[in-house]
This record gives sequence, structure tokens and C-alpha cells, in this order.
Amino acid sequence: AAESPSPRRPSADGGGPGRRDHGTVRVLRRPPGFLVLACAAVALVSLTLSTVAPLLPHFAASEPSSLYETLVVGAHPAGSFFAAVPTLLLSRRFGLTRVIVSGGIVASLASVLFVWPGAGWWIVLARGGFGFSGTMVWQSVFAWAITNTGLGRRARTIGILTGASTAGMLVGPQLGALAAHVGIWLCAVP
Repeated sequence: AAESPSPRRPSADGGGPGRRDHGTVRVLRRPPGFLVLACAAVALVSLTLSTVAPLLPHFAASEPSSLYETLVVGAHPAGSFFAAVPTLLLSRRFGLTRVIVSGGIVASLASVLFVWPGAGWWIVLARGGFGFSGTMVWQSVFAWAITNTGLGRRARTIGILTGASTAGMLVGPQLGALAAHVGIWLCAVP
């Protein structure tokens, strides 16, 4: 008698040991420390979104234009909007893990632009990069969590990830205010 095949289900991740096999894959096991890394990723994305509010007066002093302030604030959501569909396509093509790592690389490059001397309009580009990379990371981490968590623990995992995101949103403005004060202090030191 032929053995029945092992349980299979569709996967959002196209890479690794559970590669696609005629539209199905084996259920993947969650790596150790997965939830900690996933929480750190979504908290960082939320932190970068909320950091800009206390810095707006500083930006207004350096670039006295309401258009500039509008672009600094609006670049993050615009980057998020334009990343939504490409993130889906990239994750289907290359796998969720690679998209998460790529989002982290884009966020790193955006951070370099954010602190570039005489930033000016670079800050708008950096904020757009943060929005783009944040969407890459956010969508991929949540899809990875749903794919690699059993049915009985999915709601708990999503709740923990959402809590980490909220923590990032609460800490971001404090870091932005600290950055503004340290930046003003460093500029005043002869």
C-alpha cells in the first residue's frame, strides 16, 4: 500500500527547506528567537515613523518652507504606499526572509541619508526610504509570523507583534526630541 503524503499547505515563503512543490510546501518550523527578532523589526519600523514629529521645528528653522515640512512628513507614507505591491511581488519571487533582510538594508541606507551633514532635501529621500523599507519589513514579518506559527498561537503572536509596534511608536518621539536637543547642543559647542 502506498503511504499517504505528509501534511502540506501553501506557503508565503518561497525559499529554504520547504520550497514550493507543485503549489504546496511542508510546514516550516519557527527558528529560535524568531519572535524577538520579529518584534525588534516592527518596533524599529514604528520608531522611525514616529521620530520625526519633535524634529519638525528644527527642520523648519533650517529650511523655512511649509512645502519642505509637508514633504518630510508625507515622504514616509508615500514610500509605504509605493512599496506595498512590490513587496508582495518580491516576497513571492524571493521569499519572505530575503525581503526582510533587503528591507533592513534599505533602512540602513536611509539612516545614513538621515544623518548626512547639511541634510536638507536628503531628509525627504531618507524618510521615503524608511517608508519603503518599513513596508517591506512590516508586511514580510507579519506574513512570516502567520506562516510559521500554528493556528492556536497566531492571535497571540500577532498581538505581541502589534504591542512591539506600539512600543516603537511610543519611544520614537522621545528619541526624536533627544536627537533635536543633542543636535542643537552639538551645533552650539565651539
